[in-house]
Amino acid sequence: MTKAGNHRRPPEPHPDAATLAVSVMAVVVAVVLEVLGPGRRLDAWVASLADGFRLEGDARWLHPGFAWGWGVAMTVGVCWAVLHVAGNWRRAVVAVTALVVTLTWVPVLALAGYRAGIAFPLVALLWGCVGSMVYAARHRELDG
Repeated sequence: MTKAGNHRRPPEPHPDAATLAVSVMAVVVAVVLEVLGPGRRLDAWVASLADGFRLEGDARWLHPGFAWGWGVAMTVGVCWAVLHVAGNWRRAVVAVTALVVTLTWVPVLALAGYRAGIAFPLVALLWGCVGSMVYAARHRELDG
């Protein structure tokens, strides 16, 4: 606020630069958590839950490159979508939908006899969604 009590106009948005910055930051946070260990513990816990489905045969781990590729692609895509969509409700729908789609890997891949490392894509998506929503809330809406 200025001295006269007038509200300052929010800053001009730069959604493409913000998409890149928030996405890279989200992926770096997810990589750090994966390297330090909490991600692996989350993956082991989710795998133990999937073992509770009592399916026939031995479950194999899905190649980690698939989860990492999905995590990076979804994080960039969701950050871009959140920053280019008008309205907080729509942004929340985009973010929650991406998180639900990622979480549904566990039962779907368990039915196919695979275990998925879900920690990296989940952390990257959560961090990217939150960062994008904060950026969007602090900047003006994009013009039509």
